[in-house]
Amino acid sequence: MKISDFATESEFEKLKSYMPHLEYTKEYADDEIDILDENLDKLEEDLGYTETEEGTFIGNMIDKLRNNPKY
Repeated sequence: MKISDFATESEFEKLKSYMPHLEYTKEYADDEIDILDENLDKLEEDLGYTETEEGTFIGNMIDKLRNNPKY
């Protein structure tokens, strides 16, 4: 699965500000996507869930990832 399968380029740029190692069109293995999911969960918690704009954004990215049929 690629980040581009669930995030737009602008969403990716925002994600990359939190996780600079991400690549938009790289094909990630299933276990790497699972780790990304876990890291997004932790980041969302650190940013304050829906209490902040950043937390809401990360929550939306988690939803888009988990609702993607490729996941």
